[in-house]
Amino acid sequence: MGQLEPVFLFCDEQTDIKMLLGAYVCGETVGEFVWRPGVVTEALQKGRPRGV
Repeated sequence: MGQLEPVFLFCDEQTDIKMLLGAYVCGETVGEFVWRPGVVTEALQKGRPRGV
């Protein structure tokens, strides 16, 4: 099993929390909402190490 690369995030005052954690977005059907994970959520789900 290969070594996973760490995920590095560069944030400033314009970084949106939805981009980091995720948000519900409109689905293909009217009234449907689908969870779209953000970069931090995806990294945690995949077991990726943190960069410092």
